[in-house]
Amino acid sequence: MVADHAIELHRLYSDSDGDGDSDNADLFQVRSTYNRSATDPAFKPYFDYEQDGDVDNADLFQVRGRRAIEFKGY
Repeated sequence: MVADHAIELHRLYSDSDGDGDSDNADLFQVRSTYNRSATDPAFKPYFDYEQDGDVDNADLFQVRGRRAIEFKGY
């Protein structure tokens, strides 16, 4: 690259499909990885909120607490 380039990035935790909100579609995705650990091929690490190697109740509560939140931009 000839010049430096900066981008802004925002990640809304629990927005698994990247559409800017946390809704039922995202909740259904967390259910597919619920009670799975990092050794399971169906494990989705982006739902492991506390990064402890599994998706459990603590992670589910984080997802449910963010339902109906929308990202409105910077």
